[in-house]
Amino acid sequence: MMVDVTDSLAGKRVLVVGLGRFGGGIGAVRWLCGQGARVCVTDLADEGVLADSVGALADCDVRYRLGGHDVGDLDGVDLVVVSPAVDKRRSDFFQEIERRGIAWTTEVNLFLERCPGRVVGVTGSFGKSTTAAMIGHVLAEAWMGGAVYLGGNIGRSLLGELGRMTRDDVVVMELSSFQLEDLVRVDRQVELSVVVNVERHHLERHGTFEVYRDCKLNIVRGGRVGMPVVLGAADGVLRELIEDLGGLVVDATVSRRVGVLVVPGEHNRVNARCAAEVCSLLGMGDAVIAAGLSTFLGLAHRLQFVGEFGGVRYFNDSKATSLLATMTAIRAFDEPVVLLMGGKSGEGNLRGFFDRAQKRIKSVIAFGEIGGDVVEAAMGCCMVIDRVDGVEEAVGAARRRACCGDVVLFSPGFPSYDGFVNYEARGDAFVRAVRMLCAKG
Repeated sequence: MMVDVTDSLAGKRVLVVGLGRFGGGIGAVRWLCGQGARVCVTDLADEGVLADSVGALADCDVRYRLGGHDVGDLDGVDLVVVSPAVDKRRSDFFQEIERRGIAWTTEVNLFLERCPGRVVGVTGSFGKSTTAAMIGHVLAEAWMGGAVYLGGNIGRSLLGELGRMTRDDVVVMELSSFQLEDLVRVDRQVELSVVVNVERHHLERHGTFEVYRDCKLNIVRGGRVGMPVVLGAADGVLRELIEDLGGLVVDATVSRRVGVLVVPGEHNRVNARCAAEVCSLLGMGDAVIAAGLSTFLGLAHRLQFVGEFGGVRYFNDSKATSLLATMTAIRAFDEPVVLLMGGKSGEGNLRGFFDRAQKRIKSVIAFGEIGGDVVEAAMGCCMVIDRVDGVEEAVGAARRRACCGDVVLFSPGFPSYDGFVNYEARGDAFVRAVRMLCAKG
């Protein structure tokens, strides 16, 4: 059942399904409480797992059902807000919501229905976070219109900003396939969209590549005919599908003057070209766009430029939790790389990795639970290797190994759970260590 956006939520009973450990549902819950709704939150995770999220809502009047769902909580409910993390096809609880005909929506749809400003939607299998952040950065640097907002899957709910937004504002939203699944349920669509690429991804959720791609195309579906769709991939099939849906493809694969970038790698130049096309469509000039992109330092933990000390550049790529991601990071540089690698033991052909990467790597600093395996594989490729315990020791070893003109790359290649709650905490530890050990000179 659809929800009527004109209805007041004051006094309504609203059930939020899925709070999440990383703040995904916090924005929705806080906004709903601010609207006067009577809110209940249910999540399969227990209170211990969700302690930080529950703590962040301590000032809100919320009832919780944690550690499992209870269909009794659906009795008398006026509206359900479903987290994008919920796999609706496999959730018996969601199937009961549908069977009862209860109105349901999502946090993204709640926002889009009420947003007065122009919305730029950004999706893609890889690079969508960086592209959205680049657009937001350039607009924030030199946009002459209203305010600029950045949110969505990039980690920030924009519901709490609605009261300040006007028709002159621009909202940049990163949208995942999970968030796009239900975009067609609302009349309001984005005014301008970006599809960086569509590769095989999240098939455990969507089942097939075709279903996944179709979810991505919801960013175009339902929009006005001729809506600009910036495409960052040379993908003829994807281009044809976008055009069949009425989108006007703006090709970002052709050369465009984006200037000198701090963030390295061809993949980031693709992201920058997508961002440049969007900003151009919004009326900004090439020189202004290039100037804005030149000061973009990257997203935290994604090839984030930390600083240059003694002629050595330091990059934080803690989000690289697979060997493929680390290989992509290494290939972003032409300079000799001092690689900091390690983390929780996991799968991956380390010897094959070093066979392919050894010409680009000057030395390897191995740390964490998997550090011994990293050393064994790297030794087989005759590399200079240090084995240390933790991140701070790894930075100290890298400082000793790196020379002027080198790059120190923190791209672990494995999960963080041997010593950190998540990759963000691990990346923060690296940044602190660099600034403490290197900034002193």
